[in-house]
Amino acid sequence: MKQSIQLNHGQKAIPAIGLGVFNVEDGDTVNDAVVGAIRKGYRHIDTAAVYENEEGVGVGIRKGMGDDFEIHQTTSNRRKLRCT
Repeated sequence: MKQSIQLNHGQKAIPAIGLGVFNVEDGDTVNDAVVGAIRKGYRHIDTAAVYENEEGVGVGIRKGMGDDFEIHQTTSNRRKLRCT
């Protein structure tokens, strides 16, 4: 999972392949998915508050990586994503 995508500002790159957690139930389900992905080498977790599973994602990150992790937050403007 070494491939990455350079962000537009040019200072950081994010892993090209990530775990998406849309429609994954909060709690043990998403927690186990995140821990498993981290153990397999994933370092990009695609999540959003609207998924309502951020607590389980956070627990999974802490369990999977301990205190040795780095968070990169990217945001999208919802208006840009809407189809008209």
